[in-house]
Amino acid sequence: MKPSDVPSEQPGTTSCTLTKVDGRTLCNSRRVEVAKDLARDKDDLAGTTGVVFFSQPGYPESVLDSLKDRALAAIGEATACVAGGTIVRDPDEAERTVRLLKRHRLDALVAVVLSWSEPPNALQVIGAFPGLPVLLWSIQGFTIPGQRISTAGLIGGAALKPVLGDRDPPVPFEWGLPEDERVRTTLERFLKVAHTLARLRRSRLGLVGYASMGSYGGTLDPGLAYRRLGVQVEHIETLSVVDRWRSHRTPCSLPAELPPLALGSGVGDEHLQAIAGFYHALSFVAQQRRCDALTIKCHRELPGEVGMTACAPLSLLAGGLTVSCEGDLPVLLTQLILHYLAGLPVGFVDIYEINEDRAIIGTCGFIPAALAAGDNLELELWGEGYARGVVVSNSFRPGRVTLARLQPTADGDFVLHGTSGTCLGLREKWGELGCPDFPGGEVDLDGSGREFGLGLYGPHYAVAPGDFADELQLAAHLLRFRVDWVHGGTARREVGGTMRAGRR
Repeated sequence: MKPSDVPSEQPGTTSCTLTKVDGRTLCNSRRVEVAKDLARDKDDLAGTTGVVFFSQPGYPESVLDSLKDRALAAIGEATACVAGGTIVRDPDEAERTVRLLKRHRLDALVAVVLSWSEPPNALQVIGAFPGLPVLLWSIQGFTIPGQRISTAGLIGGAALKPVLGDRDPPVPFEWGLPEDERVRTTLERFLKVAHTLARLRRSRLGLVGYASMGSYGGTLDPGLAYRRLGVQVEHIETLSVVDRWRSHRTPCSLPAELPPLALGSGVGDEHLQAIAGFYHALSFVAQQRRCDALTIKCHRELPGEVGMTACAPLSLLAGGLTVSCEGDLPVLLTQLILHYLAGLPVGFVDIYEINEDRAIIGTCGFIPAALAAGDNLELELWGEGYARGVVVSNSFRPGRVTLARLQPTADGDFVLHGTSGTCLGLREKWGELGCPDFPGGEVDLDGSGREFGLGLYGPHYAVAPGDFADELQLAAHLLRFRVDWVHGGTARREVGGTMRAGRR
């Protein structure tokens, strides 16, 4: 089917009826029996984790098998698919284990040192997987009635650790029993990050138009993104999306699973038709170009030349696709990383104000439903001058949030900057001068507002529901990116894998 032959009644859509509730107009949905618009084959979501155990001849098999089974159970709770699981004691077993693991597409390798083990066997296995994230885990001692028993696993890991010190990516080190809470947290965090990095190597960013309003910091060298992260960048003409939208003369409607819309004064059926049409045009282009994330330069072309904004279509798309506006590729890349880590829709914000320990965040009309307060997405008409169209006006939902930006640097690499905090919603009416009500929120920052402000790398920051500071910093550590993370009143910095804290 050619693009022009795709019917305007898109898969998984609804038609809208308008009703008045408490002075607001609600768009209620009616289900249509067709398939989803954004259906994508995502068979690569759950990566495979390789597991290998190291020991030495002479240790009791029953004890090692028990520890191995408990370790596999802990790893299995942290990841969906596990391969390997053999105990290596000599070079022949190491060679067989490598052959076994190479049958799988691995996202990560967990090397578990059960007891004292000579490093060459472990190096033979780990060295067969260059570039693969590896977690080194030493089993510690345990207590039986009247006695403390050690298998010397920590000694074996300590002998191996310095040899792996120059490996790329760096090898995190953990020790303890499989039931230890710290060990389980490390496993979950490491494997989540490793799977995220693997997904990034199979991901594509879509840029519709170009970076907005001369924002030099919003640009990204596609070659750098590919070399360092494996991410591809697809450039898409704005006109191709607009033409796709204008080609549908018959009424369009929205998927049934989307949140209901609350229509403010002046927002009517013609606006809903424009929103639905542009939603389907963007989703079609994203699917056609195989994009995992999409950003569009909205301001000023769309409101000034086309007569609409992308705010509402993007806010609705954000439930199934990572999206933003302003054409800011670094912030879109950060959003996608956070989305893979969180498994939730992720937005972006402008940093409007920074005070001693608070920040006011907002956007000029875009907010994913997962971050929005209320049950409906509230639409307002913006109809003056070049700013013509519909914006979303919900405030941000209270709760923990992560603010982050992965920024290209002048020396051809990346730096991670950000902080975590608690969004308080809006405690008083807020808005940008001369504009309708915009999405906004006040964030109680975990660290110093001064430190956060001094480190800003642009006006836009990705915002995710939840606290993913540790996961982001681990990802940057594995990629050997510089880290400038603000936490507890200090800027926490990492260069070349060494973490340190201090004020500017």
